Amino acid sequence: MDKKITYYAIAVRLSSIFRYSQGIGKGKLVENKFKVTVDGPWMNAQFCPFTLYSDHNASPFESIKNPCSMANLDITITNVESGRSIKFSSLLPHLIHMHHFFEGRVPHRLAPLDIIETLEIPSETNFIIP
Repeated sequence: MDKKITYYAIAVRLSSIFRYSQGIGKGKLVENKFKVTVDGPWMNAQFCPFTLYSDHNASPFESIKNPCSMANLDITITNVESGRSIKFSSLLPHLIHMHHFFEGRVPHRLAPLDIIETLEIPSETNFIIP
């Protein structure tokens, strides 16, 4: 099924729902539809796996000191109307937006269609950052 939704649109929608949940408490509703739960912060951050390739002249240690992004939260968004739920690292919007990467063959991979259906992103969507 071709939804014609950009990587950018998916990343912005994930980020915006998470961002709007900040400061409203654990498990609160965003847009009267999405229950957002945040776990963390964890003691160690997850670094963008593409950091090591962002500066080919830097040593791995120098690249990690200046990652292109990092995160230490796990986010669960539940669509209370449909019952669909997604769980992801707060690093995922960056990975999708900047690297078009939804994780590999790992337990915490989040399929694009799961995001689109849970967050009800309409076809041919390309959000603009407010």
